[in-house]
Amino acid sequence: MADILEKYYTICSKVHAIVKDAFNDYGNYGYVTLPNILIQTKSLILAEKLICTTEYIINEKLTEIMGKIIYDATLTLRDLEGNKLVFNYGIPMDTQLPNAIQAFGSTATYGDKYMYIKVFQIPIADDPDSRQQMKQNKKSYSQSPKKSYRSEERRVGKE
Repeated sequence: MADILEKYYTICSKVHAIVKDAFNDYGNYGYVTLPNILIQTKSLILAEKLICTTEYIINEKLTEIMGKIIYDATLTLRDLEGNKLVFNYGIPMDTQLPNAIQAFGSTATYGDKYMYIKVFQIPIADDPDSRQQMKQNKKSYSQSPKKSYRSEERRVGKE
């Protein structure tokens, strides 16, 4: 168990601040995207020979907070010897989308993003230069073909 804790500590000590790379017009705020987080963390996780998975389960009691169903979300780090570190969170389901599949996808993306930020203690930079970069990214993103990002590390369901 000590080895996996040392590997986890090594990852956390090497993580650097991530600049907000996207902008939400409706809410008028910048945010960090999941691909931006995975670009930094995945290489650190693999360098330590760890595997990272996430799971989302609707708990049996259907816990609700402010009218939103809360998923039991888990981020698990495993080493090659079978040791693991498990981090549990409650993630609210996005209920503003037109169907259950979109709602789950949005919830899982949001959950993965915030679990990675919390588990790996990733600081989010918010400086004037990053705000300008977000506006430039927004402009180039809206003019380019849409890309599909898929986390190879996301897994849904129980083991």
